[in-house]
Amino acid sequence: MREGLSSEILTYHVDIKIWDHLNFETPYKALFERKKCLMKTTKIAVLMATLLMLILAMVAYAQEPGDGKKKVNIGAQDIGGLGLNGSPPADYSVLYMFTGVINHTGVNRATAVHCTNFSADAVDVRVEAWTRIPGTTYSNTLTIDAGQTGTFATKYTYSFPSDVILAPPPGGIYQGSGRVLTKQHSNVICTAQVLDPFNDPPVFSSNLDMYRP
Repeated sequence: MREGLSSEILTYHVDIKIWDHLNFETPYKALFERKKCLMKTTKIAVLMATLLMLILAMVAYAQEPGDGKKKVNIGAQDIGGLGLNGSPPADYSVLYMFTGVINHTGVNRATAVHCTNFSADAVDVRVEAWTRIPGTTYSNTLTIDAGQTGTFATKYTYSFPSDVILAPPPGGIYQGSGRVLTKQHSNVICTAQVLDPFNDPPVFSSNLDMYRP
């Protein structure tokens, strides 16, 4: 009787151990492993999200508009060979300087300068340009009414109604430079671009940086 009872107790004890192992230790161990994996995945996700936010912030900062003025210290000794340091015509002052002017007579490249007058009065605006080795000054003057935009170009372009073409009509301008002058008036903003003159819209267009002296 005792021997049979001992056998039953032993069997019961073994069954309990197996049950504990199968129903408690193994599930909890698997749950713990899953939890560790989830925590690791969460950390990676948080790190990636933080990195993405940092990248987006840097991009937004890089694209943030400034005050429209790019100021550089340019001395006469640096630009003496470009024509940029020449004395302006009477009553004019230099508003912008830029580089990268190009004009090809038979190829699809030209330079256009757009100026908008946001003052209450009409303003005389003058654009001058030179090729890489200065000689001829290509220029023209336009009176821009209040709230209006005028376009200067080295040749006619299909994309923009060029109000004036620089004179004398430029032949080839390579690695050129230019400047915008106004008659003692700063309420004028300008942009410049190299573009394809033969198509509308142009096949290509590239902005040139404008610098205030």
